[in-house]
Amino acid sequence: GTQEINRKAIESAHRAFQLYKDFPLEKRRKILYDIRDLLIAHKQRFIELLVVEGHSVKLAEWEFSGMAMVIHPQTVDSCLEEMKKEIKNGDETIRFLRRADGVVVLSPPKNAPSSNSLLAAFIFLAGNTIVVKPPLKSPLSTIYLWRNVVHEALKRNGAPEGCVNIVLGNSKAIMNEWLTHPLVKDIIFF
Repeated sequence: GTQEINRKAIESAHRAFQLYKDFPLEKRRKILYDIRDLLIAHKQRFIELLVVEGHSVKLAEWEFSGMAMVIHPQTVDSCLEEMKKEIKNGDETIRFLRRADGVVVLSPPKNAPSSNSLLAAFIFLAGNTIVVKPPLKSPLSTIYLWRNVVHEALKRNGAPEGCVNIVLGNSKAIMNEWLTHPLVKDIIFF
């Protein structure tokens, strides 16, 4: 990809954020539940892609099982509880309300990029959108995860187009753009 494509991805995520940030929490929870269901439904294909990228079958299966655990409904519900919280102390009540930041960008590590990148799916609970930059030497499983699993879950739940964007290209150039772009609010970098 070029700088222009990277900018378009950021702008697409920002446009989607304007709508997605107001999605009800229950709908966001459903998106994460659907991500898990779709991940499990795509298990065999996903493991095949991990093997193509150099994993042994046993390692691919182990990595997949960890991914299914990370996105488990108990984890999702625990994170959801942190979105709105009240603590009473005598006559005082402290209220915590987490709000969306906006566009989040993600550069997963070169080793186990898809499984590590799945952790970023929790940004959807807060109402954020994302641009994902898979590593160039092993992009297949990460692209598959974000396109066929995460994007599909968002689509099933009526999320706006542009909640997930994928860019490929020179890591340094993309990161430099992310560091200076005014619409990028958070960077997840391993």
